[in-house]
Amino acid sequence: MTFVLTKRSPLSALRLLKTLSSKKVINEIVIMEYIISKHCLEQIRLRGIIVDEINSVLKKPDLVLKQGKEIAVYQALTFDRNFLIRIFVNTLKQPNLVITAYKTSKISKYHEDKI
Repeated sequence: MTFVLTKRSPLSALRLLKTLSSKKVINEIVIMEYIISKHCLEQIRLRGIIVDEINSVLKKPDLVLKQGKEIAVYQALTFDRNFLIRIFVNTLKQPNLVITAYKTSKISKYHEDKI
């Protein structure tokens, strides 16, 4: 089952997200405040990902997957559609904490819209 959250206030979206936290897939979260962890900053530097890519995926993900109660995986294809960026976010922290991110060419393994 897929849920789409649109045109909601940040508090309303957060309440709905918590209500749906037991669900597996959420397509879009409109507004999210977050902090990028030191670990994540180090990893994206090593992996050749720029912060603008992180911001772009978090603002408009192709897909958001829940992993347990606290982790959401935001993911989106890169502009050239050759890579998938996956970002792991602790949604129980306020503001949300970006734990790590990576770029993969194994799009079909993680993304439902295969190219």
